[in-house]
Amino acid sequence: MYPLLQSEKNEFLNDVTDKLNFRGDKGAGLNLSEENELELKALQQKYLDYIGRFINEQTKYFYYSDPDGPGYPVFWEYRYVLFADNENIVLVYGSASD
Repeated sequence: MYPLLQSEKNEFLNDVTDKLNFRGDKGAGLNLSEENELELKALQQKYLDYIGRFINEQTKYFYYSDPDGPGYPVFWEYRYVLFADNENIVLVYGSASD
C-alpha cells in the first residue's frame, strides 16, 4: 500500500492540465488539425468542469502513487484523491500509453 501525499489545489490543477495538453513529439504524438484540437480542448474543459463540481473551500488534495497500477503509463499519468467534504471522495486518474 502506498501513502497519500498531500498536494495543493494549484499543483493538482496544473499537473492535470499540463498532462492533458501533452502532445508528444514527431515520433510518437497526437497530431491534430486545428478543428480537432479545438474539439479536444472543449472536451478537456468539460472534464475539468465536472471535476470542479466537487471542489470547494474545504477540499483536500492528495497525490496517490502506485507503481503497480492501475494502468501502464508510457507518456504520462496522474492519480489524485480529492476529499471534497464528508460525503464525497473523488479519484481523479488519467494516463497516456501507446
